[in-house]
Amino acid sequence: MSAITKEKYIAAIVENGGNQFKAALTFFADDEVGKALVLYNKYKDDDAFLKELSIATREHKESDTPNKYQVLMRLWHLSGDPSHKADERIKALKLYAELKGMLTIEDVIQNIKPSVLVVKDTNTQSEWEIKAIEQQKKLLGLR
Repeated sequence: MSAITKEKYIAAIVENGGNQFKAALTFFADDEVGKALVLYNKYKDDDAFLKELSIATREHKESDTPNKYQVLMRLWHLSGDPSHKADERIKALKLYAELKGMLTIEDVIQNIKPSVLVVKDTNTQSEWEIKAIEQQKKLLGLR
């Protein structure tokens, strides 16, 4: 067990998604579970070790996060990839344009025309029907 350094154990924990015992098992054969348990127990309450592990885990997560340029390149390649559906490629291109500042959310919102039927409450069923028909004619441009 002396060949297993703290750094190697931390790296194994990060690779195993933070599972310390699963990481300890990677250093031993199937019939050496007891040795893995000893390694796990050696560091599980060690504050200095846990602090180093926290730093390593945070650095690993940050390195996995793509920067803006990487996201833009993925979107650009996706938008030109014929193996994806056309609507997926269009969405990728639209998001690419938004992130590049070519298209703003306000531009998209202004292009949406609501076609919702809004009828205020009336006293009788017949009054409601008349107002609903008038509203529908306005929406369809028949008035």
